Amino acid sequence: MLRISKNRIILTISTFFLLISVWVFFLVGEKVQHYGDLSKVINYSQVNFAGEKVSFEGKYYYNIEKFEKELSVTRFNMYQFVLYHKREPLYIPYIEKKLKAAGIPDDFKYLAIAESGLRNESLSSAGAGGIWQFIPDTARQYGLQVTDTVDERYNFELATDAAIAYFQKLYKDFHDWTLVAAAYNRGEN
Repeated sequence: MLRISKNRIILTISTFFLLISVWVFFLVGEKVQHYGDLSKVINYSQVNFAGEKVSFEGKYYYNIEKFEKELSVTRFNMYQFVLYHKREPLYIPYIEKKLKAAGIPDDFKYLAIAESGLRNESLSSAGAGGIWQFIPDTARQYGLQVTDTVDERYNFELATDAAIAYFQKLYKDFHDWTLVAAAYNRGEN
């Protein structure tokens, strides 16, 4: 039986709300700018990630607060939002095509935005690089060459193939797309 720790659940929820807020912001971005009360724009009963319904009722009531916090932080950074949209045509159509061919939910395209802001040249303080933010060991595990002279994490096409292979492996492990996104973002352990 799979045992899930309290920390893992908290990390999963945090990652999930970051991804959902990016997704909703792309769908209703301009409308959200004009409302302080997001419930006027968002029908919470229809919010889902990768076809998995997000619960906001009963014991999950505080998910609304977490969700709105992430969305508010994103919406007040209009400069970054404009940059996402400028980079979108360079990467998103290719990612959508590859996800569809692999049978992975389309919402996973937003993971590239959450991970790197669609900046293929990005490098995190933890050493994760490229649009999909692979650390060197994970990149090598999924077929990318990372040496002193070659770093395929910055080859968008190869890194996208590696990310898809990683999503598929994680889905075999967890059988839940939300957990796949969280494990990709925070690590599968």
